[in-house]
Amino acid sequence: MREDDEAAPRRLRTLLQNALNQGETGLDAPALSAFVFSLLGLDRLTLVRDPDFRLSSEQEKALNQALDALQQGRSPARILGRREFWSLEFEVSDATLEPRPETELLVELALAVLGDQQAPRIADLGTGTGCILLSILSERPDAQGWGLDVSAQALATAKHNADHLGLSARAQFLQSDWFEALPSAPGFDLLVSNPPYITSAVVEGLPPIVRDQDPRLALEGGEDGLDAYRILACQGQSFLKPGGAIILEIGFDQQESVGALFREQGWQRGQCHHDLAGQPRSWLWFAGGV
Repeated sequence: MREDDEAAPRRLRTLLQNALNQGETGLDAPALSAFVFSLLGLDRLTLVRDPDFRLSSEQEKALNQALDALQQGRSPARILGRREFWSLEFEVSDATLEPRPETELLVELALAVLGDQQAPRIADLGTGTGCILLSILSERPDAQGWGLDVSAQALATAKHNADHLGLSARAQFLQSDWFEALPSAPGFDLLVSNPPYITSAVVEGLPPIVRDQDPRLALEGGEDGLDAYRILACQGQSFLKPGGAIILEIGFDQQESVGALFREQGWQRGQCHHDLAGQPRSWLWFAGGV
């Protein structure tokens, strides 16, 4: 079999090197290799065991199509239809954001706040893929969760993820405009949310990989980016048990503005937490009167 025979399946190593040499995928060598192995369902040690590993014709066609999509600006997760979060795999769809590493901070804070509470009840507002809620449930087998989203397609994605992770028995998903469909009794121990928080003007200037692929509904937070936070601050306490808490992701420049909204509504013991890059990333607030 000749290497230059275009009708013959080629070596995986050659295809990877050609893609790197072209430099149009936007991925470095480790990221490109991980993407390709995941796309083709190959073990990461494939090339160690067999440096001359050759793709089937079907595999090569799929790889070339994926590389073309990368070159056109499609994100790896959108091509694969899945992304890792909290060491779990989540399906993504056109109606959901891609789970991002900085959002794992909400899961860390949630587990710390819940501590040794028994059988906690958790609600995730704007659940999307369900990655926040389901990650918490995966760590707390005694917890029950409710995921809410206005998008029926997003909820279908979240339900699929719950099924895939074996968490469906403890997760309910409701189509809801924020708190609209959430039962207030007997109350929740924790509310979590990664709401849309980018201002309408800024959305247009986002990189195309975000602006054109993430759903606008999950990005745009109104003229000042605070529309969702006003609802959460105003209504959230009525859904919490005494001592209950809310954890929110925020934009890097929203620490003061979001904090002011929650103070005005009587929330207490607010704590702003920073991500690994040192940016303000989340607010933790407790219901007032405790």
